[in-house]
Amino acid sequence: MLAPLANGSAEPAGVLAAELAGRHRVETVDVTGLRAAMAADEPGYLVVFGLDVPDATELPPELLRALLLEGPPAGRHLLGWWRTVAPLAGLLGPEGEVDKLTAVVVTDVPGGRLEQLFDRPVLWRPRPGRAVLWDGPGEQGTVLVPFGEVAP
Repeated sequence: MLAPLANGSAEPAGVLAAELAGRHRVETVDVTGLRAAMAADEPGYLVVFGLDVPDATELPPELLRALLLEGPPAGRHLLGWWRTVAPLAGLLGPEGEVDKLTAVVVTDVPGGRLEQLFDRPVLWRPRPGRAVLWDGPGEQGTVLVPFGEVAP
């Protein structure tokens, strides 16, 4: 399920939907459809562009928090994009809940801004075509090169 909530995200979501449609059932929804899918408790993948766009009445934080922390063991996975770090950090709270997430991948965010999310210094400098992966408690981060030409 794809939910392009942020301005300008409908086109990349459409490209992704077309790519996935050959192998998977793909549905594109708005915030109402996303909320219904989250409440349905069914296994699957939710790919959301702009999770910080809906307000708390449209997408209750407790519903999103439950999906982040309890979804993966039940086969419910969220691939989410927040436009800034603060909403995700606020969602996870000050208790170090980020360490309970399966993984966090970040692009284009300086390490200094990530400290509020990880509650520790983050030695990372964004670079074009690079991402950094945290895959467990205490991880220092692994640099990834997720963007590149596909070999024929």
